[in-house]
Amino acid sequence: MAAAGPDTDVIMTSDHGFGATTEIVYINEWLSREGYLQWATSAEQDETGKLTANKIKDHLSMIDWKNTVAFCPTPSSNAIYIKKDNNSGHGVKDGDYLEFCLKLKQELLSLRDPRNGKPIIAGVDLLKLEGKPFIEPSPDIHLRLRDGGFVSILKSQEIVVPRKHADGTHRPNGIFIGRGPHLQPGIQVRPLNLLDITPLMLYLLGLPVPDDLEGEVPAAVLRDEALTTQAVTRKSTTLAPDVPAGSDREATPEEREALMKQLQLLGYMD
Repeated sequence: MAAAGPDTDVIMTSDHGFGATTEIVYINEWLSREGYLQWATSAEQDETGKLTANKIKDHLSMIDWKNTVAFCPTPSSNAIYIKKDNNSGHGVKDGDYLEFCLKLKQELLSLRDPRNGKPIIAGVDLLKLEGKPFIEPSPDIHLRLRDGGFVSILKSQEIVVPRKHADGTHRPNGIFIGRGPHLQPGIQVRPLNLLDITPLMLYLLGLPVPDDLEGEVPAAVLRDEALTTQAVTRKSTTLAPDVPAGSDREATPEEREALMKQLQLLGYMD
């Protein structure tokens, strides 16, 4: 900050907040018991409470896909995918999709902890029914757990299990700190949406904000005189660069190994 000088706006932000998760929710086990998912004969019970590197490579082989209509493929997504029929005779038909989603949502919200009778799922979002654009493959349902944690996708003897020791996880509200000639000093702004950070940076750089960005320039963090002398400008849309040829190629074994190591460094796997 000293090197940047007093005429430079400096902002610090995190992509998420931080907190504790105290339980493991085995969402695929619940889907199995409700008849939405069928385990393969090779599926093993989870013993550690963590998704190890060996299991993340083959965890999808634990599911009998022919007899499964809803599943969660990854532990950090909290996402449930619904298998469409597509004239295969296996899955949910297009005409039944809405009713299927609403029924599954209600059942998830009704899931209770057998120890105290309290709800386990704090929220259920039907992403494809909210009128927002999406790109396939995109999840049909997103879950918010009561302790802010991530689900487990493994097989288990119980649906919800207390952790022996609390683990760290994300929270919706992160950290924002700013200082500079355009920024209002000595104030607290709550909440500040993560989607507003990019429009704010564009504004501080004197650039227009595309209309198709979901966020807005957070006027509350700016000095009144800054907004007077430099109004927020907009432009019609972002410019999407052409996707380079060959971008859909399979990852090499070396790239996969590097990815696995990175996931371990980030704490997503043992």
